Amino acid sequence: MSALDDRAQLGGFIIHPVPEPEEPEEESFDTTFDFRDGRIYTHVVVKDFGDMGPPRIGRFGVVQSSTHMESGKRVAIKTVSLFNAKTKTIKKEADISRRLNHRNVITFYGMTAENFCCYLCFELMDVDLSTLYTHIYKNESRLPENMIGVIASSMVNGLMYLKEQKIIHRDVKPSNVLLNRLGNVKICDFGVSGYLSRSVAKTYCGTSAYLAPEIVAPQKGGKTTYTVQADIWSLGITLYEISKGKHPYDPIGKSTFVLLSEIQAKEAPILNDSYYSENLSEFINKCLNKDVDHRPFYRRKGSIPGLVELSFYIEYRDRVENSIYMTNVIGEDVENYLSQISN
Repeated sequence: MSALDDRAQLGGFIIHPVPEPEEPEEESFDTTFDFRDGRIYTHVVVKDFGDMGPPRIGRFGVVQSSTHMESGKRVAIKTVSLFNAKTKTIKKEADISRRLNHRNVITFYGMTAENFCCYLCFELMDVDLSTLYTHIYKNESRLPENMIGVIASSMVNGLMYLKEQKIIHRDVKPSNVLLNRLGNVKICDFGVSGYLSRSVAKTYCGTSAYLAPEIVAPQKGGKTTYTVQADIWSLGITLYEISKGKHPYDPIGKSTFVLLSEIQAKEAPILNDSYYSENLSEFINKCLNKDVDHRPFYRRKGSIPGLVELSFYIEYRDRVENSIYMTNVIGEDVENYLSQISN
């Protein structure tokens, strides 16, 4: 037996497995579809939904828009093949999603399993942040600072709510942030999220390009231990990426080993762009501090130090301007807009 048999290896980095923090006790996992409409739960099956929209392929499944015929509610349905996915991953996403209720976290309506597929139903948004900013930069434009402020504030509020629920997201990145033409911003995809035990997580998860240095470089004794501050690093990478139009580590074409080596060994990325204010750059750079103790931390009152003082901090007028901007970018025909982006 190899000495590595009880350890995971990713891109040449040895990750020592540690038991998952225990999840809160609750009723056994149920695969019936209880469609949540306000406070009313109605048992439905897949045929109760209308025709599916164009598929958008993600890491763990295919997402399509549809309509719940009885209520008329527009929804997003995530279809996951039970042949290709771990049941535990689906169970975790559903278990976490159904106990969340926050304006900056995607709403989960329910799930069902039919014909060797699992169907998870969420509220429908218009576009993910990765698709949006990529399209904007392709057209030689940039995201306005007040919009980045709305995104930053919304993400912080959502992440802080998750922390209060003792949940760490572990996969914060542009494609897991959804927006709509009303200017709303919501965090989604809890497939690799975990429950915190004494504010500490101990398992290796996430997308390599957005991993915090403390996850990449295990602490003394070879163990991987990190806190919700790892999500703050990923927040910083996300905000840097949408501000500059490119990822700070330029991961395309790099092996996982090279990418993780750069995250571990290189100096932290620094945003220095005259297009944006010093306040914006300073906040992002604070999030990208490799010293966990010197990153911004959550406060109970809905913010983190440094964010509330920023000139682009979310206000009502910014949300209105953001809504107007989103409407101008997305237009009235959302499906047509999305098809233009994908072509």
